[in-house]
Amino acid sequence: GVGVAALISLIFIFKMLYENYEGEIIEVKEETYYVSDDDGGSTEKRLVAIIQMPNGKTKKLPAMKGYEVGNYLQKKRGEASVKLLPRKPL
Repeated sequence: GVGVAALISLIFIFKMLYENYEGEIIEVKEETYYVSDDDGGSTEKRLVAIIQMPNGKTKKLPAMKGYEVGNYLQKKRGEASVKLLPRKPL
């Protein structure tokens, strides 16, 4: 029980620290997700941000308060947080 939860948390933390991406927010929208539970499940709405990375690919991320189209996100490997910049750095 507790050991498995600790292992899953550790894997999540390593993944978060390993990730490296940046891009401009091209869309912020609400999406509906199905969440299963003991009562059969329900739907939840979540705000997501779609970013366009310099290589042309897009990435979907959970949107944080203050995210707006045109903002630039930067997540460096080894850092836990995502930097929100008003525009792409020069």
